[in-house]
Amino acid sequence: IISACEITGAQAVHPGYGFLSEIASFAKMLEDHKLNFIGPKFQHIEMMGDKIQAKKIMNDFGVPVVPGSEGKIKDVDHAIRISNEIGFPVLLKASAGGGGRGMQIVKNDEEGSNCPSFDTLINKYIKIAFLKSNLDTPLNFKF
Repeated sequence: IISACEITGAQAVHPGYGFLSEIASFAKMLEDHKLNFIGPKFQHIEMMGDKIQAKKIMNDFGVPVVPGSEGKIKDVDHAIRISNEIGFPVLLKASAGGGGRGMQIVKNDEEGSNCPSFDTLINKYIKIAFLKSNLDTPLNFKF
């Protein structure tokens, strides 16, 4: 892409949606080559890449966020306790990407306690899993 910009004299790159638009190193590489990245600064992409960190930053700026865990989930008991606090149903998901793979909706504490996939997901993603309220008809805005 950088070579194509140099050959054609392009001054900016629009990365499209997904893929390159979410890769901070790509935005940084363009900046290093004096090309404009049409999108957020690479530092902002890095900050928003981790959902737990992004939620904290948004809270610090007073932006409303979906209720959920304040950090990483430690184990199933921790997940059930937080779920009871924020209210079921909840969505267990990885904090860093994954394209929806590995997300688990849990409708009640019994389902969470007895769900092998819930337990497996928490153990698999123990360092990166977090919970948020599950919305039946969510709207997902990407800018």
